[in-house]
Amino acid sequence: MVSIFSYVDSSKFWMKYSPAYESCLSQTLYLGTLKRQKNQKSGQLVKHLYQLTSTALIEMDDKGNPYKLAYPHWKLLDPFYEETSDGPNFGFRLGRKDFYAESSESLDRWIECLKKICIASTFEEDFAIIKEIGKGSSSTVYLVEDLDTRKQYAAKCVHKSLLKEKKSSFRNLIQEIKVLYELDHPNIVDLYYVYETSDCVYMIMEYFPHGDLYKRILQKKYFSEEDCAKFASALLDALDYIHSRHIVHRDLKLENIMMIGENDYEFKIIDFGLSYEGIQMQTERCGSPGYIAPEMLRKCKYNHRVDIFSAGVIMYIIITGQHPFNANSASKILSKNMKCKIKDHFMLKDRAKEFVMNLLQALPQDRPDAICFLDHPWISNMKKTSVCHFIATSSTRVGSVVIE
Repeated sequence: MVSIFSYVDSSKFWMKYSPAYESCLSQTLYLGTLKRQKNQKSGQLVKHLYQLTSTALIEMDDKGNPYKLAYPHWKLLDPFYEETSDGPNFGFRLGRKDFYAESSESLDRWIECLKKICIASTFEEDFAIIKEIGKGSSSTVYLVEDLDTRKQYAAKCVHKSLLKEKKSSFRNLIQEIKVLYELDHPNIVDLYYVYETSDCVYMIMEYFPHGDLYKRILQKKYFSEEDCAKFASALLDALDYIHSRHIVHRDLKLENIMMIGENDYEFKIIDFGLSYEGIQMQTERCGSPGYIAPEMLRKCKYNHRVDIFSAGVIMYIIITGQHPFNANSASKILSKNMKCKIKDHFMLKDRAKEFVMNLLQALPQDRPDAICFLDHPWISNMKKTSVCHFIATSSTRVGSVVIE
C-alpha cells in the first residue's frame, strides 16, 4: 500500500546526526537493538542500537553515540513476519526501510512505541468497530474497542477518496494530526494513534460517553453560576495554552466541546481540523455561523482573537440558555453575527455581563487575550449560592464550513 501521507513525507530517510539535533534526544520512548540490511546486494543483517524519541529514530554508532536519525511521524509503519532457512524473522517496514527485531516480543514493544508517533497500518487487527457515534461533512466517528485491552475509543474516520478529491480536507487532516500530537492540556482531547488502511485514515482518540456541550444544555434545566465561572476559567486557560503556542482553533462551538463527566465544568475541546499555526494574520473565512468573529466575516485580516469571540458566544449560551445570534436560517445567523448586535439578556448581570461582553467585543483590538480574563472578579469571587438557569431553545444547529 502506498501511503497517502507519502506526499507529506518526501524527504530523505536518514540524516547525519549533528549537535543541532540534540533536542531530538529528549523524551525517549524506547531504547533497543534492531537489525537492518548492510546493503541491498549482500542482504547481510547488521545489528545497531536505536533510540526512539517522541520526534526521531536515532541510530547509534559502535560507541553508543548518535550517528544518524530519521523523522518517523508521517511514515507508514507495517509489521511483517518472514520464514527463512535460518528461522523466522520478525520485523517492520518504516517508510521504505526494513528493520528486524530479535524476537516477536521485542517486535511488539517496538511497534507499540512506534505507533504513538507513526502512521500505523493494522487497524483491523487492533480494533473492532462497535457502532457509529457521529457524522460530519467529511468524516464519520465510530466507537471502537481495543482487541487486546478492551478499552473503548472514538475513531474519527476519513475516506481517502475524499482526501484525494479535496485538497482542503487533506490539509485539514494533516493540520489536526500535527496539532493534537503537539498539545498536552487537560481540556484538550488526546490523540493516541493514527491508522491508515487501503480505504481510510483513522484517528484514535478519547471516547466521551457523556456527549457534547450542546446535548448537555438541552438536557439540563440549570447550571450553577459557580459552574459557569469554572467552565469559563478552564476554557480560557485552554485558549491561553494553545495561543501561547501560536495555534488558533477557529471552530469553537458547543458541538466541539465534549463533556467528560457529570460536572458541568469538566470538558475537552475537540476538532482542530480548521486550526492554523503561526503568528501571521489570516484571511480565510471558516468556522460555524453564529460563532465566527465579525472581522472574519468582514473579510478582514484576523488572528487568535477570533477564538476569544467564539468563547464569548459559548459563555453567553451557557449563562442565558439562548444564542446571541439566534435565527431560523444560516444566512440570517451570519447577518446577525457580522453586525454583532448582542441582545441584552436579563440573566446577564453585573460582573458576568461585563465578562461576556468583553469577550464579544466587535473589534478585535478591544478583545483582550485569554490570559487577561483568568483573574476577572466574576471568576475569582464567584458566589456559590448563585444559580444560572438554562433555557432549552430551538436554536439552529449549523455545521462547520469554509465560507466562500
